[in-house]
Amino acid sequence: MATGPRFSVVVPARDRGDSLQRCLLALDCLDYPTSEVEIIVVDDGSRAPLERQVVHAPPNTTFLRVPVSHGPADARNRGAAIARGTYLAFLDSDCLACPGWLGALERHLESGAIAGGRIANGNPDSLLASATMTILDAVYRHYNRSREDSRFLAAANVAVPASTFREMRGFDPEFLTSEDRDFSERCAQRGLRLVYVPDAFVTHDSPVGALRFWRRHYGYGRGAFRFRSSHLPRLEPGAFYWSMLTQAWRESPGERGVALGLLVLLSQVASALGYAAEWLRRRFTRGYTLTGRRV
Repeated sequence: MATGPRFSVVVPARDRGDSLQRCLLALDCLDYPTSEVEIIVVDDGSRAPLERQVVHAPPNTTFLRVPVSHGPADARNRGAAIARGTYLAFLDSDCLACPGWLGALERHLESGAIAGGRIANGNPDSLLASATMTILDAVYRHYNRSREDSRFLAAANVAVPASTFREMRGFDPEFLTSEDRDFSERCAQRGLRLVYVPDAFVTHDSPVGALRFWRRHYGYGRGAFRFRSSHLPRLEPGAFYWSMLTQAWRESPGERGVALGLLVLLSQVASALGYAAEWLRRRFTRGYTLTGRRV
């Protein structure tokens, strides 16, 4: 009886074929048997089919085109639905996996855990990209103090036993952002173990403009409202936000550190406005309560 590959790597992508090309080239260089890996690119409503924009794709790559985008959570679920692998590894199209990526994750997946790796900054000269990575690093330090008993793994670099993912019904497509926070929380509620694996790192290789930076963190704020409406967690202590704001100054003394700190502060303003906007939208949309739950 034929069996599937060990890993199905699911890559949601929308437009930006250049980034996807670099992502696929990195996957083609994995230090892992090619016969044990399939790559599923979910073309999530791109204006032009991504398959036509990619010059080189590994021979084990499948393109799944979705005519109308319903968000990255939905795209990942669609890729997982046709995956044949024992394990599902999710990677964003603007991330470059290190050669040992799958091998580092596999060691923990074999014990039934959900494993996620580090996301490194691929644009260290960009203040905006560095500010975003400073925030993510602070979040990982806070939630994953115990690597073997973590609380949050980003969907840009996470792997799950396929059977577990299907039992969990995948990512919640109602979340356009923060779907990974929701998934991590639901896994923890079911007693599943989350493991942070720094050696399984990917490099985030995406140019960031000022408007994109603002929109991203505004969207994170909207997602945070949906997440809290669903799970009602307690707010983090003030020390968490202070640590986030001061981390840039500690790591980059001088003018660069000050600039990074101000950008981190700006990101939190954007997130707060996104949170408030989502609250207002739910407040004045018929069929929702003040918490955003359907009535």
